[in-house]
Amino acid sequence: MLIAVMGDTYERIIENKEVNATMSKLKILDDLNTVLPKGCIASDKEVYLFLVKPNEELDDEGDTWEGSLKRIIRVVERKGRAIEQRLDKKTDALQASIEDMIKKEIVGNRIMRAHIDQSVRGQGEKVRKDVNNVNERISKMESRIDDVLVAINELRR
Repeated sequence: MLIAVMGDTYERIIENKEVNATMSKLKILDDLNTVLPKGCIASDKEVYLFLVKPNEELDDEGDTWEGSLKRIIRVVERKGRAIEQRLDKKTDALQASIEDMIKKEIVGNRIMRAHIDQSVRGQGEKVRKDVNNVNERISKMESRIDDVLVAINELRR
């Protein structure tokens, strides 16, 4: 039980290490402020501020123990972002593929429709010609029948 309590306490301290480090630095700067001469800074025409920031790497195998919960959270967040990026790329590729397929299908449908329209127009004209030919033959037959009927009627007289 004591080990668990100490582990939890250590983990809380490690999780707040950035806040504690900043507070310690501010205390040191406050101590240095009393040591530095006040007129020295005010009389200088050029004042420089140096800012040092640690390089944060996303390395899982850090040299310091940072607490199991925080480490798990960091790993899960990083892996989640990586999966999300891969999913976004695959989704974009799939969307582009679907759009290409739709465009090809539309073009194919237009070509097929044009071919069908052309075939129907060609068949329609052929049917019209055939109907006209049949009508002409019927007219000729009717004319012959009329001639035959006239001849029969003359023979009967």
